[in-house]
Amino acid sequence: MNLDTIRSVLIEDPFVPLEIRLANGDRHPVADPFNVAVGKYVVMIAYPNSGRIASCTPHQIVSIEKVKGGRPRPNGRLPQKSNK
Repeated sequence: MNLDTIRSVLIEDPFVPLEIRLANGDRHPVADPFNVAVGKYVVMIAYPNSGRIASCTPHQIVSIEKVKGGRPRPNGRLPQKSNK
């Protein structure tokens, strides 16, 4: 998976909950885009209610699927200022 693709899904506004699926069959739900950190060689997914952290390399990610019935919500980022 391309890092730019991962980042673009995370910054969509409104953000829709998603699931990151790995080649080994693991699935990681993401309800908040701020629970995912994208580095140069690693993607970290935090589970806020348990303290668990999952990590993988981008090439292990086979798909990113939006959760059916997931409620869109603002992504929490500040709106860009217009240069008018």
